[in-house]
Amino acid sequence: MRAKTLGVSQTALARSAGSHGAFIFPVVAEGKVMGALVFSSLKVREPEDRLLQAVRVIGSQIGQYLRRKQAEEDLRRFRVAMDNSADMIVLIDRATMRFVDVNETSCTLLGYSREELLKMGPHDVLPTSREKLERAYDEFIANPSRTPA
Repeated sequence: MRAKTLGVSQTALARSAGSHGAFIFPVVAEGKVMGALVFSSLKVREPEDRLLQAVRVIGSQIGQYLRRKQAEEDLRRFRVAMDNSADMIVLIDRATMRFVDVNETSCTLLGYSREELLKMGPHDVLPTSREKLERAYDEFIANPSRTPA
């Protein structure tokens, strides 16, 4: 059964290296197995309970690390896609009516740096009041298919 789990080529490789025992444990994040770590040895040994507990923690930590790295890569790709758009893209926090994020096109067209815009809100760059923008925002969220007048 273990030979099937490892796969034929890995089993043959392990045998050619003189390996007789293997220790396999899952790399887990958010309850999902992301992969496995495999250790082989020249002897077959029974693992100790403390070792099994440590391995679960290690597998979980590696899984969390891999998830975090994937999230960082996803964020980097989002930033590249957002900044390469020819359209203005702004993200606004409704509670504060402040920009949460803006793309490079927005900065160029509005004439501010990203850092400057992130200290502002749409009412600071548009010729309308914050109250009117709040109403328009709320109406759009309530009925996104309706085009604002």
